[in-house]
Amino acid sequence: MSESKTKITLFTHDKVFFLGTRLFNPMLGQLPVIRSKAGFRTRVVPEITMHAPIDKLLKKLVEKKFLRWNENGTYLNGIAVRALGNWDHADIISYYNSTIKGILNYYSFATNYYDFGMIVRLMRLSCARTLALKYKTRTASSVFKKYGKNLVDPEKEVGLNLPTTFHYTGTFHVG
Repeated sequence: MSESKTKITLFTHDKVFFLGTRLFNPMLGQLPVIRSKAGFRTRVVPEITMHAPIDKLLKKLVEKKFLRWNENGTYLNGIAVRALGNWDHADIISYYNSTIKGILNYYSFATNYYDFGMIVRLMRLSCARTLALKYKTRTASSVFKKYGKNLVDPEKEVGLNLPTTFHYTGTFHVG
């Protein structure tokens, strides 16, 4: 075991970081007593929630040059990945699909799964700007007009596979 990562803590008082997620008790030490419909007193046992560290994911995407902070450091924006500028359109789409799918599958069980909508939108914008760099157009909006919202390659008919919803399901997605 790594001593820097190992920690013994009272779970009702502190968050725990395990396998890339933050596990914590939403009531943090409070177990309220309520009355059931029949009039009996019962204790509410809170569910353990697992939150994906969105801030760490965004930081990693900035390091990998998919995203960039503005000058003030107040918001993120998708940028063109210059290393992919010479790739084929379908290869660029496949690269972004695998990156997005990898993140979404790994954190599919996270309670804050709805926060991934922002990451997917930023990655989609980064893909559009990469394609704009490839085709030497000025803006991502011109790429969206030409190839549609999923940036479909007209020759191979490959587009971004974006999820339709980001609702928490509590299930693991494999594959």
